[in-house]
Amino acid sequence: MSEPSKPNPADFVVDESMPRYPISLSFTSKPVLSDQEVAAGKPLRLAARKKVSDEYNKLIKHEKDEKNYIKQNWSKETDERRKSFQYVLDSKNSKANKTLMAYLKTELVWWDNNIELSPRQVNERDIKYDETVKKLMEDVRIRSYTPEAPDTSARDEEEARREKLRNATIYDDIGDSLYTLATWMFFLVYVIVGLRCASFATNEYLHKPVPYRILIFAYTFLFVPIFGPYYLWKNIESYIWNTPLPPYEGFFPLYPYDKSEPLTLNRRLYGYIDSPELQARIAAKIKQEIEAKDAAVVSKGLRAKIIEEHSA
Repeated sequence: MSEPSKPNPADFVVDESMPRYPISLSFTSKPVLSDQEVAAGKPLRLAARKKVSDEYNKLIKHEKDEKNYIKQNWSKETDERRKSFQYVLDSKNSKANKTLMAYLKTELVWWDNNIELSPRQVNERDIKYDETVKKLMEDVRIRSYTPEAPDTSARDEEEARREKLRNATIYDDIGDSLYTLATWMFFLVYVIVGLRCASFATNEYLHKPVPYRILIFAYTFLFVPIFGPYYLWKNIESYIWNTPLPPYEGFFPLYPYDKSEPLTLNRRLYGYIDSPELQARIAAKIKQEIEAKDAAVVSKGLRAKIIEEHSA
């Protein structure tokens, strides 16, 4: 005979904590009430607060009684009866029931922090309470007949997880550990490869402004499955056939520094040596881009039209 399913201890907790009264900043002054208005509103306020308090206490008592009964009788009942018990516990933990209880608590805190009220203010709040609590209770009633799918699904998953743990062997534990290790290793390798490829891409665009380089670094890292194979192949090619790697001046080259300056960690990561060779390479890159743009304009037959328009 299979071991009887055990309830979750958290299902038996009854939350009676009250929310803090929110501190609201208002730049509009509240109307000043006369002593007569406050005196007339006092019994109405007490009656309205008592109505909220009675409803809240009734629901809390009902919840405690049900949960205590279920807790005491769980082990004595059949599996079918325990399913009914669990259904009741789930309904108490449903979103609709939590919303109702939170609203009642908020109302109690509001009445406790608003003592001086006029009859009109009390009646307005009381009418709004009646309308809201009626709607929330109707929602709880409907949900009690139609259990929320996410809660049921989550409970099924938890039950399946517990069953798997109960029947787990040493090979299952080793397999789970290896899977977790492989997942973290893949993530670590992915990040390292992504940073390496993004660094190479940024170094190729030293002739571009700093914001452009930052954008290139971010895009290459985010889309490393697209850009990564090129730089990975360059590294493999260089390792096997000693071919030159793409230009590499620093991990994330943002600003130039003189070769005579001491090499700090900050310069190693974010700087690059401002050498004549580098300036020549940057100038060649800029010239190459200008020539490519001119060639594109000529190929489209636009250069002659532009010259003709400016000569007219």
